[in-house]
Amino acid sequence: MIARLVATFAYVAAALLAAAGTHVALVLFGAGALRDRAFGDVRALAPLGTPVAAPAPTSSGGPFATRDPATSVAVCRYDLAQGPMRIVATFQPGDLGALSFHDSGGDVYFALNDGAAADRRLAAVVGTAEQLKSLAQSDAPGALAPELRLEAPSPQGFALARAIGEADRDAPAGGAALAALKCGPAATRP
Repeated sequence: MIARLVATFAYVAAALLAAAGTHVALVLFGAGALRDRAFGDVRALAPLGTPVAAPAPTSSGGPFATRDPATSVAVCRYDLAQGPMRIVATFQPGDLGALSFHDSGGDVYFALNDGAAADRRLAAVVGTAEQLKSLAQSDAPGALAPELRLEAPSPQGFALARAIGEADRDAPAGGAALAALKCGPAATRP
């Protein structure tokens, strides 16, 4: 009887130890793997400087599989080695719109919604500190910048536009967000 009790205790202790080890490993290493996958998915989906509609979510997974099917999503990937990137999102009245900026690890470093927009338009230039300084020097003296200027934490990343509204229920995936998102070199105005 005592031998059986000791064996049961040893089995339970081993199972708890294995579960704790698995939990610690997932906490330490799982998030990094998911971030790397997020940027990999965007890199495979979107060419540099071109807005692309995110694919519709499916039950089998894939990029953006966990998003709400009523939300349209568009993505624009950038590489600051080619210069600063201007990103503009203009949302329709009645739509809820959001624009987020992600580094190459997939982490959000800045986000805003259409409540911060003038005339339903969100505009930003993403660049390195040097690129933004050069851009500021080309501004008229004393003039305010016509857009938000963001220093990116990494040279590569992406912007995500999300839109939800009544029109999205019948539109193809990404329709409203893709129509809203424009991106291109900061030297031009998309």
